[in-house]
This record gives sequence, structure tokens and C-alpha cells, in this order.
Amino acid sequence: MNTHHGAAAKKWGLSFITLTFLSSTALAMGSRLPASDSSSGSSTAATPPPKIVRTPAALPAAPLTSAFQVDVWRDSIEPAINTVENYYKINQLPKDRSTAGSHEVDYCDTNLDNKRNFGERIGYMVEVNSRPMKSPLGYVSSYFQIPKDQTQYYPTSLLSHRMCDVTAATLSKTLDGRKMPNATDIKRAQTWIARYNQYRDEALAGNRDGYIKLQKLWGKTMMCLAHVESLTTADSSKSQSTAAKFAPSDYRRPAGVAFYDDPYQSDPASKLNIGLFQFGTVAGGDPQGCIQQWNELYPTCQIAKNTGWQEMVRLFGSSYQTFNAFCGVNYMLQNFSVQVNTTNSYRTHPSNLVNGKLKAPAERCVSLHFSSKVSYNHFGPLQNVMGDTIGILMKCALQEE
Repeated sequence: MNTHHGAAAKKWGLSFITLTFLSSTALAMGSRLPASDSSSGSSTAATPPPKIVRTPAALPAAPLTSAFQVDVWRDSIEPAINTVENYYKINQLPKDRSTAGSHEVDYCDTNLDNKRNFGERIGYMVEVNSRPMKSPLGYVSSYFQIPKDQTQYYPTSLLSHRMCDVTAATLSKTLDGRKMPNATDIKRAQTWIARYNQYRDEALAGNRDGYIKLQKLWGKTMMCLAHVESLTTADSSKSQSTAAKFAPSDYRRPAGVAFYDDPYQSDPASKLNIGLFQFGTVAGGDPQGCIQQWNELYPTCQIAKNTGWQEMVRLFGSSYQTFNAFCGVNYMLQNFSVQVNTTNSYRTHPSNLVNGKLKAPAERCVSLHFSSKVSYNHFGPLQNVMGDTIGILMKCALQEE
């Protein structure tokens, strides 16, 4: 299966609202880490540059994990990795990655010390994004009819709102009548929604097992999405040749990091797609919200908002994929933020409009499945761009350990 079957259409067409920065300014943190691997491929931890002040993420709320005494690595992240690995069997998630090609941002969070595989990075970012945040989306506010002032947003997280039920009728609206999934795939999507809502209700009621199940569900979903987006073809000859063609001359593509040249795109914000969740290299395009959110969470480990394209390649194409993983998961919160905060009923789920009036932000439900022409969605598989990608993703995400 060509896992890029969603990449050509996944970009949401930011060319008309992209805030393109022409500066070639590199990351504010300075030069990249030197390679420290031996020829044997050892992935021993590298010493981070002394200019970085390393801290855990500055999370905005006390984690439920403290109340529940959850060990996220043992209880949710490792089981999710094992479940998805058993499904795909290509050793991309659990494989330890090399320090060669790593980036400063791979070392910002002390909770990731000695965590060297993609699955751990994705799973940890699920935990980070389970706290409520106000997405910094002022730069696209006029298009989606959301406040320009970030402080006015109702916060979102991976458990802040219930999921809206999906039917053929609702999907016809949220997907703008394009690439409708079949009845079997709609049923799979609704099964995922039912599980999410059940686990969320249990977690918010103080049930430890419900919280763990919710974290595993999100972990599996994001790890499955990484496979559909990039991992099954990451090390193909096409990926390697694309990296050689487009990347800076001093950059070498690390194992597992996919490069894709989208033939359907012409502007640089959308054409080159890199890594786990296939992000572009124009900082003012779809990565901008992630950069600003990262800077709020890691005030001592900043990424310049006008980072140049060469450094964006290194950032999204690092061997540990930390920022790529963060941005992929955080994009879910951005998606939800538009649906929750918009004043335009077209930009949110039909269930949020009652008697011609939109529900209050706290009372709305959210959905994974929106066309990029309707709401804020980076991921082609969630838009069913090839006609079967919702089913492919949900079949994987619904696997039980």
C-alpha cells in the first residue's frame, strides 16, 4: 500500500493565507548537534548543547496522571507501540534511532531522556497534548472566523470535548461531499468515537482505567496515522532521492524519515512534505501554530517563528522526530480549536447548531473528519482523500492489545 495516498491531497491549501517569511533565520537556539554515533549504529544519548536550558514541558494544568498514579510509559505508550507494531510488523515505531541527524529540539524535554524511538516520541506528545491549551491560530482567524486574539479561545485538548457522532449525512457536510467513506468505514469511525466518548467519560469521572484506555486509543491512532502518512514508505528509494534533491547539502536523511514531493502542489508551503506527519518547510504555513505552541510550552528552548526553509528541513527531518511528533498531535488540538471557537456554523459539526444558533464553545462536540476546505485539517487520511483512508486508519486504531 502506498502510504502517501493521502499526501497529495492532505495539504489544506494555505497558499492564499500563508504568512510566508523570507528570512533565512535559523533556530534561535543555534547550531545543530554533531553526530555522535559509532559505526555500529549505536544510539547512545548525546550530550545536548549547553546553551539549551532543558526542562519538562511547561504544561498548563495538573495532569490526570498524577491523580491516577499512571506510569504513561508502561501503562499506555508501550502497549500502543506494541499493538500498532503487531499490526504493521515493519519495526518503525519501536526501533531505536541514531543521534546522527538529531536536532536541538530533540533534547529540550528532560522527560524524553533515553527515549529513542518514534513510538515513544508520539506517545509522549499525546500525553503533553492531553492538557488544555489555547491554540495560537490568530494568523488564520479571518479565514475560519475565529478570534484573532488567542486569549479569547476556549481551550482544547485530546479529551476536552466529546466527539460528534458521524453518519453519512454529517460526513457529507463536514467532508464537503467529497470522497465519502462507505458504510463499513463509517461504522468503524463511529466505533472509534463511541470508545473515545466512553473512555473520556470514565476518565473525567475519576476512573484510572478509563484514562489509560483513552491515552492508548489516542496513542494507537496517532501511531497508525504516522504509518498511513509516511512510515510504510519512509525508507523507499523515492523518499531517499527526494531528500537528496531538495534537502540542504549538509543534511542526510535519517532512517525512517520520509520525504515526499507532492506533484499536485506548486507553492513551497505545500510541495515538500517531511517526516512522521508530513509537514512542509515554510514556517509561516501549516507549521506556524505548532511553532508558537511549542514556544509557549518550552520557553527556554525556542524555535524562531520565521525559521528559514533549510532549518525547517532539519527540524522536521531530525532523526528523533520530536517536533514532527509534537506538531502532528498538536494539530488535532488546532483542528478542535477551530470547531469550538468559530462563529461560522459551516466550520463546525452540524450537531453544534441548534435552532439556528451555535452552542457555546464548552458545550460543542468535535470531529476528526473535516475537509480542509471546511475546517482546519492537515491530514488527508482523516479527510478520506483516497476514498478508503478513513477505513484504513480506523481499522488499525481499533486494534486491541
